[in-house]
Amino acid sequence: MSTTTQARQRIDSLLDANSFVEIGALVTARATDFNLKQTETPSDGVITGYGVIGGNLVYVYSQDASVLNGSVGEMHAKKIANLYDLALKTGAPVIGLIESAGLRLQEATDALNGFGEIYKKQVISSGIIPQITAIFGSCGGGLALIPTLTDFTFMEEKKAKLFVNAPNALDGNEISKCDTSAAAFQSEEAGIVDVVADEATLEEWIFDKEKAEVIFAMEGDKEVGFALYFHNFSTFLGRAGIYLEDLFVKPEYRGKGYGKATLKKLASIAVERGCGRLEWCCLDWNKPSLDFYLSLGAVPLSEWKVLRVTGQTLTDLAKGMCSES
Repeated sequence: MSTTTQARQRIDSLLDANSFVEIGALVTARATDFNLKQTETPSDGVITGYGVIGGNLVYVYSQDASVLNGSVGEMHAKKIANLYDLALKTGAPVIGLIESAGLRLQEATDALNGFGEIYKKQVISSGIIPQITAIFGSCGGGLALIPTLTDFTFMEEKKAKLFVNAPNALDGNEISKCDTSAAAFQSEEAGIVDVVADEATLEEWIFDKEKAEVIFAMEGDKEVGFALYFHNFSTFLGRAGIYLEDLFVKPEYRGKGYGKATLKKLASIAVERGCGRLEWCCLDWNKPSLDFYLSLGAVPLSEWKVLRVTGQTLTDLAKGMCSES
């Protein structure tokens, strides 16, 4: 598989430099019906292999939309299923980078069986190894079940589409009324998607500039929560600090100490790095969270107010167009 395809570039952005080892690069489609024999299918439209992130082993697959629109056929599915087998043997996470037209219709029941094999491997792996998916383009039909079976799902905010039935196929709906395939709907209404952002932002600020870091709360080998944080600097203390941007624990695991354990880990990171403080924001009406934070020794800064500039106001300020007061 070419190293210049977008599918491969996504893998290279995700993993530590020069750590990726491809598996099954020479695999192509076995089917010959409907003129597939005359169609080139390098790697059968999915790059699979392993590498490291921060020195930790991960298995990763990335669908290539330039090969039959990234559609899932028999050999495509077998490569992903084989990746799960290897990950289960080593206890390493599986990360899927999805952009696909869905089922490869030319391969009919062979492709349908392939979907079933992937579902089976995901269910077997649940609670044993971490599973993460990121959706960058279309993810429809039977393919839409794959991210719902993983622990965490990321979705590109503009181009990505996640759906079993297209919005226009829903009774009484059409896409201008409610785009049920959009990242906003899948995150805010369906609750399937955990993080929504554009691809360039994720790549630049987490993979390239490494401005944000993440730690995961684990129950055994299962990811049950995370904390996203970054460094700031206090001119008063003359030392760096850590700002906790987001602390999330899956609802079914709340009240079991994972939030406290995650904050404890973050505090130890701050101490190890010589930081002067750890801080975060909490909504003033969220009394359970406030009580929890106070029980840990956190002190509310009642004399401070959070000020924010966003959207058009941010643009106007940058252009010097803010109103005088």
